[in-house]
Amino acid sequence: MTWWERLAALLDPAATEPPAAFTLGDRGVQPPEELEETRRRLREVQQTAEALRTRVDRYLAALEQSGGGPGEKGAEAYQGIGDLSPSLAENLERLRQRFRAPDNADLIIREIQVATRPPVRAAVVFLEGMAEKAVINSHILQPLMLLAHLDHHLQGPGDPPADSFPAKGAARGREGGAGRSPRAPGPGAEAGAGDSGGGTDCPLQAILQRLLPGNQAEVKPALDSVIDGLLYGDTAIFVDGCDRAITVETKGFPVRSVSTPQQEMVTRGPLDAFTEAFRVNIGLIRRRIKDPRLVTEILQVGSLSRTYVAILYVDGVVNPKLVREVKRRVSSLKVDYVGSSGVLEQLVEDRPLSLFPQTLSTERPDRAAAYLAEGHVVALADNSPFALVLPATFWSQLQTSEDYYIRWPFGSVLRWLRFGALVTAVLTGGLYIAAANYHHDMIPTELLLFIAARREQVPLPAGLELLFMEVAFELIREAGTRIPSVIGPTIGIVGALIMGQALVEAQLASPVVIIITALSGLASFAIPNYSTAFGLRTLRFAFIILALVLGIYGIAVGLFGVVLHLAGLRSFGVPYLSPLAPRVRHAPDVTQRGPLFDMEFRPRSIRPVDSRRQAPVARPWDPTVPRRLRRRQKGDGSGEPR
Repeated sequence: MTWWERLAALLDPAATEPPAAFTLGDRGVQPPEELEETRRRLREVQQTAEALRTRVDRYLAALEQSGGGPGEKGAEAYQGIGDLSPSLAENLERLRQRFRAPDNADLIIREIQVATRPPVRAAVVFLEGMAEKAVINSHILQPLMLLAHLDHHLQGPGDPPADSFPAKGAARGREGGAGRSPRAPGPGAEAGAGDSGGGTDCPLQAILQRLLPGNQAEVKPALDSVIDGLLYGDTAIFVDGCDRAITVETKGFPVRSVSTPQQEMVTRGPLDAFTEAFRVNIGLIRRRIKDPRLVTEILQVGSLSRTYVAILYVDGVVNPKLVREVKRRVSSLKVDYVGSSGVLEQLVEDRPLSLFPQTLSTERPDRAAAYLAEGHVVALADNSPFALVLPATFWSQLQTSEDYYIRWPFGSVLRWLRFGALVTAVLTGGLYIAAANYHHDMIPTELLLFIAARREQVPLPAGLELLFMEVAFELIREAGTRIPSVIGPTIGIVGALIMGQALVEAQLASPVVIIITALSGLASFAIPNYSTAFGLRTLRFAFIILALVLGIYGIAVGLFGVVLHLAGLRSFGVPYLSPLAPRVRHAPDVTQRGPLFDMEFRPRSIRPVDSRRQAPVARPWDPTVPRRLRRRQKGDGSGEPR
């Protein structure tokens, strides 16, 4: 690709978009499936066929060992298939090898005797720092070592034998429990995961049914599934003579409590924010959307980190094509480590080389819930206090939660103020350079003479002077961010004042340039989204350079290129400038915020299944409703925006 083709692709991403690119809109015919999607499904079919072939081979081998008949003995032998051994010593040795023990000091193995009659050797295994020791002592060790000798704990009067308890009932109870932690299926986990195995002499099922009071206990047939549970804070119980293990929910790793937002603060609204705890974040959203249609699908990303990623959406509202596309992009990632939602954002967005983010990052649960109600998809990554809203538009980057918590005229004024700040942050420096170097007639005579008098003793050209001040301002901002929070703001303010005063007295910068630098920097702080503000700060330098080269014509060329680039961007099939480009009728919620009772419909750009978000008459007590409703429905009689 030549440099001209690269420049064209950067300015107009839509020009290089493949014909089969994902879009939520209709193209007249059903778009064909992408080649990568077809290959992925083919691989899944091949893996399923291989797994079935392996299970059939094991089943036939089990039939031969049990007598070769398809009766009850053969079924029992098949249920016992797994890679765990009935030997306790062998299972513990394999576990030590996988965790590199004894070099790895985090693996804790506590060998005990279950106080049954007769006693049974067992081992309790967990990872230091990931499991809660108090829960292990009270819910596992104490029942197994002190209470198991009581007859009624294993078999009381009139009770069925211990080996006759149905294991699947326990699995169903676990799956139905509230707040169930996500578990990644390991090899062999699907083959009778709830069955006891090991024959009638194995007390595993009796231990599960009678001695473990934890509400999330699961029988695991494979070592990989046991290791997955240990890595997420569970405790594993191995019993001698049983070729299965039990994992009990004992998560106890340190978690930061719910606190106030740090970046999206509001004066009127909820004051809770996401944390690094995966399940806590999902609970914060479910507190706001109390609807059974809210679906949480959990995927795993990263071969080393094994990070959980939750895909949340409201079934019956969101477009199913959008959900499938989000899941396809997340599940197909081939990386080792995904530490936070910021890494995930860069891996799933359409144009990672663009200066503008194509996802919306938020730390506020109320904002994520509001976008879910509109028909968006929200992605939550484990260990990250930020959620990703998919898709996102340019206008959503300039909106805040407070716009909806105050009355609509004030919300509109705040949005107009942010748009003015955007223009000021990007164009102020370039317009000054263009007027000072090329277009003197754009400046009033008195102001021109004032600027010339102040710059008379400055040895640097205007362009170099402004670039120097912009770089100095960015250094002060970065230093104030990295310095500890107690003295960070003080250093930033004092450093800016001292440096500005020293530069003026040393005649290395004029007061006008300092004012312009401070104005553009202050305007960039008014942009609510950090990633968008960072992109605009970068564009500010580009416009200064264009103004140095071509004057006002360079600024015009730069604006044309930026608008062309924004018009060609897509976020998960949605045009980035939608609903203004392409133009569609929409609710009054883009550049201004209309009254809430007028926002009857969800955004048409994301193609929701249910486009109506509220009744046509949201305020039936209002006497002006009939007249306003007739005026709104005049034209097509439906009132629905096109």
